[in-house]
Formats: sequence, C-alpha cells, structure tokens
Amino acid sequence: MWEIAKKLGVLVLTVSLVLSLANQSGEQQQKNNGSGSRLDSASSSSFSWIRPLLFSTNDMKIDFNENTLEYDFYRDSCPQAEQIVRSTMHRLYKKHSSVAPALLRLLFHDCFIQGCDASVLLDSTSEFQSEKDTPPNHTLKGFHIIETIKSKLEEVCPATVSCADILVLSAREGVALAGGPYYPLPTGRRDSFVSFPEVASYELPSPHDDLSKTLTSFASRGFDERETVSLLGAHNIGKIHCRFFRNRLYNFQGTGLPDPSLDAGYLNLMRSRCNNSKSHSEEPGMNMGYEGKTGPGFGTHYYKTLMQGKGILHADQQLMAGEGTASWVEAYASERSLFRRDFAQVMMKLSSLRVLTRSLGQIRLNCSRGSFETQQHHNNIYYGTAASAANYGGYGGNSSKKDSAEQLALNNLALPDVDLQGLISGADNVRYEERKDEKGQVYYVYEIEGVSARSLISVTCATNKPYAHFVNAPTPEWKRDQEMLTHIHESFKTIGSF
Repeated sequence: MWEIAKKLGVLVLTVSLVLSLANQSGEQQQKNNGSGSRLDSASSSSFSWIRPLLFSTNDMKIDFNENTLEYDFYRDSCPQAEQIVRSTMHRLYKKHSSVAPALLRLLFHDCFIQGCDASVLLDSTSEFQSEKDTPPNHTLKGFHIIETIKSKLEEVCPATVSCADILVLSAREGVALAGGPYYPLPTGRRDSFVSFPEVASYELPSPHDDLSKTLTSFASRGFDERETVSLLGAHNIGKIHCRFFRNRLYNFQGTGLPDPSLDAGYLNLMRSRCNNSKSHSEEPGMNMGYEGKTGPGFGTHYYKTLMQGKGILHADQQLMAGEGTASWVEAYASERSLFRRDFAQVMMKLSSLRVLTRSLGQIRLNCSRGSFETQQHHNNIYYGTAASAANYGGYGGNSSKKDSAEQLALNNLALPDVDLQGLISGADNVRYEERKDEKGQVYYVYEIEGVSARSLISVTCATNKPYAHFVNAPTPEWKRDQEMLTHIHESFKTIGSF
C-alpha cells in the first residue's frame, strides 16, 4: 500500500510542478508585459517528457537518460530504500531539526566538487587527505546521519544502495521537513573511489566572495544567474558560525570598519552575537534567513532580508549588487510559489551533477571508507594513481623532456593489475600532449589506442619520482563511456593529487 501511495505522490507532485509552471508563466507574462523585467525569461517555460524523463524550461534543464539515472532505481533490488531514508529522517528531525540544514550543506559541498559521488564522506587515510579535512569543510556536519541510514539499509539490502543516493535523498527529505518543496529525484548514483581535497580547498564558493566571483564559480558548474540566486535560497534554514562573517562587523576588507552595506540596526544585532575577541568558542552565531522571525522557515524571508541590507554573509548580500541577480531576489521575495518551484528544479539539477553510474563507481559498504587505490570492476574498467617505488636523481620537479617522461612511463609504471608498460609498448597508436597544471608542473597526457582497449595516462616527475594517473577500459566500454572516463581521468588534478 505504501509503495502505491508513494508512486501516486510522485505523480501528483510532477503534475503539480507542470501546472505550476504553466500558471505562473501566464502570471509573469501579465505582470511584466512590456516592463523589460528579468522575470520575462520565465514566461515561456515549458515541459517535455522523453524516456525516461527530460525535465526542462527555457532557463533550467535537467536531463536524465536511460544510460545514467532513473526513477525508482531500487524498485527490484531494494524497494524499501527510499522509505527507510524517509522514516529515518523523520525520526531524526523530530529530535534535532538542525539535521535539515546540515544535510543540505553537506550535499552542496559534495556535488559542487567533482559531482554527486559521496566523495565528501570519505575519511582521510595515512596516505591520502579527504575533502572533509580541508578548511572549507571543517564545519560540515551530518556525516553520522548518512552512516545511520546506511547501516539500516545494509541490514535490509546489503551492498545495494550507494552513499551518494542516500545523501541526495536524505537532503531532499530534510528540505521537505523544514517546510521546503518536495522534488522528485532519480537514483542509481555510484560512490567515488577517491576524494578530491585540492579541488575542495580552492573551488568551493566562499562566503566572502564578491558577486562576480560567486557567479563565475556557479557558472563553472552550469548554473546561470537565476539558478544561482535560487540555489542560495538554501540559506533560508540553518545557523551560521561567526567566523564566516565576523570581518563584516569589525574589519571589512581590511578597512577597520564594518561593511557599509549592512543595515545599522542589524549590525548591532550581529555584533551582540559575535564579539571581536580572540575567544569565539561559545558564540551562538546567527540563524540564517529568518533571524528573530516566526513562521515558515523555508520561504521568502531570506530574500526580503537581502533587500533590507540584512544579509548575514557577504556573498548573500552581494546578490543585490547586480541588476540581474537583484531582480531575481525581488521576484523571490514577492512570490513564494515562484521561489519554491525554482528551488525544486535547481535542487534536482544540483543532485545530478556529474554523477558516477554503473561501472564508473562503487557501492561502499561504509560511507566513510573507500579504496583510494587502483580499482578493477566487473567489466575491466580501471582508474587510479600510481607512483614508482624508485627514486630518480636528476629529474626533479618540472622535468620538461618528452623522452624522459615517456621513458619513465614505459619502464617504471607497470602496475600489478594494469600493465601500463605493456599498454604503451603494444599500442597501435599513442598520442601525447605536454601540459602544465595550475602550479606550473609539467606533465604529459598520453591517449593510447589498442585493438582491445584504450587508455588515458598523465605522467610527470615530482620529488624525484615518476607518477601517473590513468584510466583504462576495453574498447566497447570506452566507446560507450568515453565522456565519463575522460572526466574521471581529469578529476585527479595531476600533480595536486600526488
């Protein structure tokens, strides 16, 4: 009975979203006819449905095809999966409502770095640093919630439901429990084998960023102005630590003065919560979006505070500094239904960024532990990193001789389960390109074509050792998954990962 009700609920929600788009499209057309408003771009919204689903408007597109994610992915392998996530979240939320913003932030920090692959959940090991231990992630919470849900699923459906799916589903439940919109999500994500600490250290948006940098950061992940303003509406809920905005109160941009864009009365309130002393451990911080207000916690108040100069974070208040972003702030402040619709769509898009599926990922048995080493899958797709055991004096970092790097790859990077030496020496065609990473480290990218397999290898020499990143797959799998395999290879960030 519950499964029937759940499927009917998703159907009703989907139809409601379609009707909402159609109705609000007409409303916006009437309100802004001839006004030149930013909202005009919402007036031509439309939906198309393609196997299994293409959910699109002129401004936002989310495409799930049969080779990636699908709705009710676990219907046969673990039909109770989503209900277990839902019931556990309901129980935890009743005890601590803070689980909702914690998981929402955790989801964002995972998906924004190399996609929604649960890489943020991995613990550091003696050899590799994790994303969770990088400075931008030090205040992340909610890891224990994912582990709690994972343990319950493992009891019912061992080695079946990925941590990546658990994270997106639990974040959705948290949003709904906090009064936000419920949105449909396809499943079938796989978990990463590796973490990306360097990417997390430098590519997560900062609460101190100006508008141009925020927009550039979000655009790098495919979000336009409207989607960026909508997604930042996640700051409707939660509590923010003083460390993220103290500089606005006492020493904005090194001036020794507060941020002039802050409302004077609100500045005094914020200073009462966050002093300028060196001891900050007991400071209460500020509630995001609705400080001092009552009523629904997930609505338009966040945007109204920005219009009043009461944004807590500099990056939030900066949304009023641009004509385009300010128009969307004003739109969401005045129309709660428009915000909820757009937020649902952008959360669907965020939750499906650059996902790993099928053989390109794993199902972790414990969400905090994965293999950082070379992985072999059932269809013989390999990817990982390697370093030779020997030291090579005389090369050092930034070796720029092609023949040296090529010789290192040929002679010294033969692994027990992926014979790189054999791949290169026996290839029908080898193409290479010299590149430099963001730190100036020279490396060489080899594309190796053989009759039965293809590979991508990046090789360099650092600290007197040859290193390589590689992806290797049989030719049929390579042709099928070339884009994703290339993405996996480039994800290693070359020398930054060594």
